[in-house]
Amino acid sequence: GGQASIGSLSIGWLRGVQVADFSFRGQDGWAQVNVGRITTKPSYASLLSGSPGLDRTVIEQPRVAIDLRNRPPTASDESSGFDMKSLARLNNVVVHDGSVQLTDAAGRTVQLAKLDSNVDLRPAGRESKFDVTAVVAQAQTPGRIGVSGQITPAEEQGWSLKGTTGDVTVEVNDLDLGSVAPFLAMAGVQVQAKGAVSARIQGEVQDGRIETLTAKVVGRGLDVTGDVLQGERLRTSKLNVQAGLTRSGE
Repeated sequence: GGQASIGSLSIGWLRGVQVADFSFRGQDGWAQVNVGRITTKPSYASLLSGSPGLDRTVIEQPRVAIDLRNRPPTASDESSGFDMKSLARLNNVVVHDGSVQLTDAAGRTVQLAKLDSNVDLRPAGRESKFDVTAVVAQAQTPGRIGVSGQITPAEEQGWSLKGTTGDVTVEVNDLDLGSVAPFLAMAGVQVQAKGAVSARIQGEVQDGRIETLTAKVVGRGLDVTGDVLQGERLRTSKLNVQAGLTRSGE
């Protein structure tokens, strides 16, 4: 549950729907969302085909703040599943100058700022593209994260890994591992990490299987332990790794 409000709303056949100053506050204030402006237009071609959808949605200056210390017990039990087939009707979604602030149950806070994204969603059987960049606010030099790629799920399999083809690139620059602890905890990744890393990872998937994978990782002052290492500990003052993987033919 929660409360939502908007500053103004305008609707036009040509200009679409414009919402200004949208805000949402979850129960007990554990989740808060404020958006400067949302502009969306219907896809007239989809209206004629009898399958309504949107053409382009622009979300400007979204501000999201989540404090897991105040999350009601029922919030973690509710299903957060979503239907990719329905999401594909959004078509093109653009986010300008967004930010996400997360505080975990231990009171640690991390903020993603300057969040920009451009996502083109298409039905299964057609190529979807995505490009997301953000800055991680840190005590030292801000860390930068970028994820981009294109995927084509098999039409007969729908939105699942099986039958999917595409490529993904992940770039990280000067990321302080300790600063992203709240996100790791929220994702259920049990790890304690210190140090800074920069990395570029590129992968290609064919028919749901990794075809090629290349990675270059540079780190300094690393100290990593947790369940993901099965009781082991990684500690090094410097790390410089280049690796490649290619699936052999059957």
